[in-house]
Amino acid sequence: MYRKMNIQKNRLTEHILKAIEENDIQHYLLNARLEKTEELFFVKKECTLRRNKLTEKCDVTIYHDFEANGKQYRGSSSFIADINMDGDELNKKIRTAYHSAASVKNPYYQLPASSERFAVPEPETLPADMIPRYHAQDIANIIFEEDRDTAAFINSLEIFITQCSVHIINSNGINVSYEDITYSGEYVVQSKTPQDVELYYDFQYSSSDQEIEKSLRASICSSLDAIKARAHAIPFSEIKKQRGTEQLPYKNLILEGKSVYELIAYYLRRLDASMIYPKYSNYRLGDSIVRNAGHDIPSDKLTITVTPKVPYSSEGIRLSGRCLIQDNIIRLITGNARFSSYLGIPATGEYDSYRLQCGTTPLAEMQRQPYLKIVNFSDFQMDELTGQFGGEYRLAYYFDGKETIGVTNGSISGNINDYISHITLSSENQSFYYFDGPLAVAFS
Repeated sequence: MYRKMNIQKNRLTEHILKAIEENDIQHYLLNARLEKTEELFFVKKECTLRRNKLTEKCDVTIYHDFEANGKQYRGSSSFIADINMDGDELNKKIRTAYHSAASVKNPYYQLPASSERFAVPEPETLPADMIPRYHAQDIANIIFEEDRDTAAFINSLEIFITQCSVHIINSNGINVSYEDITYSGEYVVQSKTPQDVELYYDFQYSSSDQEIEKSLRASICSSLDAIKARAHAIPFSEIKKQRGTEQLPYKNLILEGKSVYELIAYYLRRLDASMIYPKYSNYRLGDSIVRNAGHDIPSDKLTITVTPKVPYSSEGIRLSGRCLIQDNIIRLITGNARFSSYLGIPATGEYDSYRLQCGTTPLAEMQRQPYLKIVNFSDFQMDELTGQFGGEYRLAYYFDGKETIGVTNGSISGNINDYISHITLSSENQSFYYFDGPLAVAFS
């Protein structure tokens, strides 16, 4: 099924480039994506739908250079093209985008450039390392092998195997391509006793990820354990009533799971040129991320490396692993061509995935003192402008020093800038598509 593409990769881009030339457009960016997806949908263990999809589209950005009041500007406007557009429709889209860009007064900047010009091959057969290691049914088999507990089960499951071919071209010499495969899905686990409850989970892996099967099995087992605990959990407010207090004491607030990624990703956003140039962020190279120096509580320091899952940004900028923060000190400002140009720094591209160096404290040690450990949020929010984080949780564990109780229907809030000077990173690791780092973080 996946061993032959039989796709004309350049058909759409050639169609657009011809129209761009006919309309005398001097500056442009094309980001063409061809996606072939195998999908499986299950209710419990019964497959209810099997589907294969093929989509081909291109994000087209048209630039318009102009002068106003003695200043140079480079405006831009974008639209999505597909192979079904005829010449008249495409020409109209291009002309409309060019005229729209004339009203966008972005100060002039250089587009990414490359001396690397080459023809993109159109192979009939995929390279061996780009043939999927798993098909959708393989993933389903792995998942259902772990679904053996009568007290908890997978209620529904959706699986997607997506093979993506990307071709990026601009008017300044960029002409690059790459292929990637992702294994993703989402599922709902359910337990009916003593309460009928459900929890939602998702997963995603790249073709470059190692030990996918091991990680997926661990995730399924963890979620089934969580839903059993959720079925027995009581509202946090009930514990307060039972103990006759509005405030339950605990030494550590612990976040476990994907909220760790979302929390620390704050620094990826704050250290991007698009945040720094308009002064939403005042970070600079060499700064410490800890602003309230002199805090006397021992704290782990953050060392973060950005880890791209694909080789090029949407602009065709070469991405690579780079140290973003080392022992709390800022080592890199990332960014696209426009905002990097405004700051006078090299354009490194934008990043979503990163590696956070683990700490030396085992999770068991974090849990020796009274704690509230949150393992599943209904919606965790991280405000990249203020650093405020929080949300309502579906499942947490409260330990009062003697007894551990599963709790639900509570909420937390805080600001990472207040907590970063006394944070502890677990020695245990977790890894998924966007993140490789500690399983848990604790604030004391």
